[in-house]
Amino acid sequence: MYTFGCQWLSGRSDHERVHGNSGVGPFDNRAMRQEQVIFQQAKDRQPFMTISETSITAELVASEMGLDEQTIRERLQFFGFQADDALLLKDLREYLKNDSGPFVDTLHEAIGHHPETQKILETSRSLEWLKKLHSRYFDEILEGTYNRDYAIDRLSVGITHQRIGLRPQWYMGSFSLYLSWVLPRILSRADTTKEVAGRTLQALLRVVIFDISLAVDAYFHADHEKLRLFSKVFESNIEAVLITDPQGLILHANPMFQKILPDVSGHPAGQNIKAFIDQPPPGENVEPEPFDSIMDLAIRSGSWQGEIQMKRSTGPFPAWMSLSPVGDSSGKTTHMVIEFHDRSEAKAVEEALKKGQEELLRSNRELEQFAYVASHDLQEPLRMVTSYTQLLARRYKDKLSAEADEFIGFAVDGAIRMQSLINALLSYSRVETHGKQFTRVNLNEAVTQALSNLKLALEESKATVDVPTLPTIMGDPIQIMQLFQNLIGNAIKFHSKASPEIRIGVKKSKTEWELTICDNGIGIDPRHYERIFIIFQRLHSKEEYPGTGIGLSLCKKIVERHGGRIWVSSPDKRGTCFHMTFARSDKKKEIHEH
Repeated sequence: MYTFGCQWLSGRSDHERVHGNSGVGPFDNRAMRQEQVIFQQAKDRQPFMTISETSITAELVASEMGLDEQTIRERLQFFGFQADDALLLKDLREYLKNDSGPFVDTLHEAIGHHPETQKILETSRSLEWLKKLHSRYFDEILEGTYNRDYAIDRLSVGITHQRIGLRPQWYMGSFSLYLSWVLPRILSRADTTKEVAGRTLQALLRVVIFDISLAVDAYFHADHEKLRLFSKVFESNIEAVLITDPQGLILHANPMFQKILPDVSGHPAGQNIKAFIDQPPPGENVEPEPFDSIMDLAIRSGSWQGEIQMKRSTGPFPAWMSLSPVGDSSGKTTHMVIEFHDRSEAKAVEEALKKGQEELLRSNRELEQFAYVASHDLQEPLRMVTSYTQLLARRYKDKLSAEADEFIGFAVDGAIRMQSLINALLSYSRVETHGKQFTRVNLNEAVTQALSNLKLALEESKATVDVPTLPTIMGDPIQIMQLFQNLIGNAIKFHSKASPEIRIGVKKSKTEWELTICDNGIGIDPRHYERIFIIFQRLHSKEEYPGTGIGLSLCKKIVERHGGRIWVSSPDKRGTCFHMTFARSDKKKEIHEH
């Protein structure tokens, strides 16, 4: 097998920018970067390291290996490399300088025979450029200068190969091919003796072994670093992590496993994960699903995650678990990675929230029912009180004392206001319980109906209302009309000295319509933006502005029933804008005439 030189695609450039090029032809750094990207796309593996990242990593590896100039010389000496060897290799380089083409052609032919590497040739934007790059790589072996810069370049080979998942034999295979090509040329030289040819061959073998040793050291050093990193992640994970065989037998477990299951004695390796699953007894067709079925599902589908009941000495507890099968090159599952965490506290919080929500819904329903019943049942006696107080006022006005007339007036006024409050409260309680089924509502028609109901108030205040073309939404037509009537009525009521000017606006987003009703009235202090939507909360006395204090609360309830939001703004207290949102209809059904 033969390598296609990932180093040639990723490692030499930084060195050459500093120390200059050597060997055959010009060197295009931008092209090399592009080839690096092409290669990564062809391999479809993890993200490629950039040129500078590879060089920096090689520098770090060299430092961790203690690879300085002295250790490099010692390593060369260990392989028997001598000063004369460098001269012999330089001489060989001069001899071969115009003869590297056939070797590179042979190398590329070998690359093309292996599916793991042939895509680099298929995707290369410049085959000639790539051949020059490969030619340069092997040419450097004969330069005769084997210092730290040279060593770092060779370390980059191993790092890059490990990074993209190419095995060391690819690298060593390329040297096998190179030696097969160069050996006959050394032995057939007519300008030298057999003794010199033999020494040249020995020198070349020493450098090749030196070269390979550096790349392989870096490969396994990078592999070790990756394993160390994975081990750190495994050990420090905030979840319990297990590695098991396909049957659930635990092979490795991180410390969190025993923190969640403190009653496990000794190391859990050798125990089966099923021993910690709260499974139904054999033969009982009850939930939860047996763990064997979950593991089978994870193997078939590639993963599984969900809530599962586990057990410990204190009893069962809920856990969130994920299973990920790991397979060999044939696709057969060899291991299972299992992660889980204790959901007891989260489950308790969820249950408390659910219970609170249910209690709140029940309370709201009871309050609405109470408000409806109370207001409904009070209608008849209140009508009697109102009728008789009005009768007293008509029959005995000016026949009793002035003080008696005043008291009767108070009673009549109180009865009438009480009747208004009860009617408003009854309307408020009926928003949810007596609302109509949603249909398509043309908002222009709803506004027209509201303006018709407000005709007298509009004429008396000399108000103007600017209404654009509005969309059609899904809603309760009566409540939508009531919403517009309340908000336009408020704009008329809370006007300034100038005649009311009311503007209705509409804005469309991807999912909703935002409607605005703005006026030139007295405005609202920002401190009261939230308060005005609370039932019975008034900002003014009934003498200043009559009303029940329910109108805006009713508007809020109507908008929320339609799944929207309502809020208010009052820039510089000059007028008021009420904003509300409604979901857009399905685009195929949406009606919006411009």
